[in-house]
Amino acid sequence: MAEPAHPADRALTRLRSGRRQGAAAPFTGNLSIDELVLVEAAGLDPVALVVGSCVVRVTPGSTALLPTGEIHELTAAMERARARALERMTRDAARASAHGVVAVRLHLDFERWGEGLCELTAVGTAVTARDQGLRVRGRPFTCGLSGQDVHALLRAGYRPLALVMGASVWRVAPMSPGRWLRVVGRNAELAGPTEALAAARHQAMSRMTRQAARVRAAGVVGVTVGQQSHAWGSTAMEFIATGTAVAGTDGRRRRLEPRLAVALDARESHPRSVSVSLRPHAR
Repeated sequence: MAEPAHPADRALTRLRSGRRQGAAAPFTGNLSIDELVLVEAAGLDPVALVVGSCVVRVTPGSTALLPTGEIHELTAAMERARARALERMTRDAARASAHGVVAVRLHLDFERWGEGLCELTAVGTAVTARDQGLRVRGRPFTCGLSGQDVHALLRAGYRPLALVMGASVWRVAPMSPGRWLRVVGRNAELAGPTEALAAARHQAMSRMTRQAARVRAAGVVGVTVGQQSHAWGSTAMEFIATGTAVAGTDGRRRRLEPRLAVALDARESHPRSVSVSLRPHAR
């Protein structure tokens, strides 16, 4: 039977059959139905859900006497654990003969393993590309973008290279009694903590940018910057920046034209929501 020409029809046919073309087993993935349709329309076929994990001991120790600044041992431990989880997920994709992994999500679990232990897990959908040029240096690419964003990225003339990350674990020491007395009861900025938090975020962003430079990326998209104390209480905070490093495919950029999409509820006479999707500009 001939394969349907329209990408949406191809995706639905595969869902109904439960098997990918020419394969002995059904594909698995963490993509939604909308994402599956758009990923296939962009020339990527899902293969399998791939996972990598790393359990690591990360205890801040006694930080009560430490000044405000980075706790380098904790930063290195968290960065190594994430890198190992991501590497194991990528090897899982390579064993499935995939060209890349999309919709990558990183999870941390400090509760299941007990005090001082953390499991870091990387999960994504391994895909094969009809365009062989999407394979990065013989290894599968990794991408933290959603299926919708991957579709728009490829249509715009870019390709994902790697999920890049930067971390920085800092201790922000409490103010001295004298400084506290000068600001108590007043609405005033706490300059010391403000500067420390800004420096920690800057370090995380800089490390993520250096990772992108090592893979010769043109830029990093989908960047998120967060902070969390995990199970360390108020003694230490981790700042983590993540994003997807991208490069141009053929040196040309394609202008994407917004297309209005209105979602209607059958019970109402007015649209409940309006969304905008992107498609390549027709020349």
